[in-house]
Amino acid sequence: MQPPFRSKQEVVINAPLEAVWSFGMDLTKIPEFHPRVFKVDLLDGKAFREPGVSYQCHLSGGKHTCIEKDIEIMPLQKIVTIFRTNRPFTGSTAVARLPSKCFLAFP
Repeated sequence: MQPPFRSKQEVVINAPLEAVWSFGMDLTKIPEFHPRVFKVDLLDGKAFREPGVSYQCHLSGGKHTCIEKDIEIMPLQKIVTIFRTNRPFTGSTAVARLPSKCFLAFP
């Protein structure tokens, strides 16, 4: 049995934490910072993150999408998001910890 795929990425942004947090809470801005996302559909009609809000990211090339749902938000600390995609794996969970860490775990 293969162990689950794990990835750890870290980015340093030269801006105040509050500005980064505010920008990241706006779901319509995902294509501005995510290089593989060109469009976001607001499945719940809400443009800002909150627990339970779902949105669909359309990935570059037009073949794949990823439905994401924020399940936990600790202001200025972390966002926990679950993913569903039309790719071969069934899903994953991401935990973005501010000021500078994001962890992905694929089952």
